[in-house]
Amino acid sequence: MATPRETRFEHREVKSSLSPAIILWLAISWLWVGVPLAWGVTQTVIKSQALFVAPVAAPAINAAEPDKNAPVPKTVDAPQVQK
Repeated sequence: MATPRETRFEHREVKSSLSPAIILWLAISWLWVGVPLAWGVTQTVIKSQALFVAPVAAPAINAAEPDKNAPVPKTVDAPQVQK
């Protein structure tokens, strides 16, 4: 006599009822979602690579030497008071 545990787990063959139209619909649905998702992940990875690159060192500034290319500030004369 079979115990209740043995009858609960007996193996049965299950036939798939997926027609070719349903399979096609599922494939198109996954592509509809998967393509933009893959594009977004790719863009995120590409743009995040800048976070892992060492910054370029700025040129050292020598305070003893004035910058020859810097604009010269204009001096403003004090207004003359009329008497």
